[in-house]
Amino acid sequence: MARLLIEGRGTAMMLYRIEPGTRLQLHRHPFPELGVVLAGEGRVTMPDGERVVRVGDSYYIPPNTQHGWAMPTQGEPVVLVDVSSELGALDEEGSRDAAIELARAAARRYAPEFR
Repeated sequence: MARLLIEGRGTAMMLYRIEPGTRLQLHRHPFPELGVVLAGEGRVTMPDGERVVRVGDSYYIPPNTQHGWAMPTQGEPVVLVDVSSELGALDEEGSRDAAIELARAAARRYAPEFR
């Protein structure tokens, strides 16, 4: 389940609910992606290995980086806010921090209905 929260000027913020057992195949895109996990636990796979992300964790995936997701087969759904932007602004550390804070604010506003 996905809900578009913000879209404009090459940037999108999405709220996702990903069911247990879901796998998103390895893929890449020309823009960076970052987000905050609001519920559940999942694994993101990148060239440097696999990382478990849990409630409260944030993640950053640089542009053109092959990545995929795997959710445990049991447990609660993973709920996350994800931001992607073609503008290049997320490539800068300060901009990433600001986007993560914006994602956390959106999560407080919209996430309860996704659980």
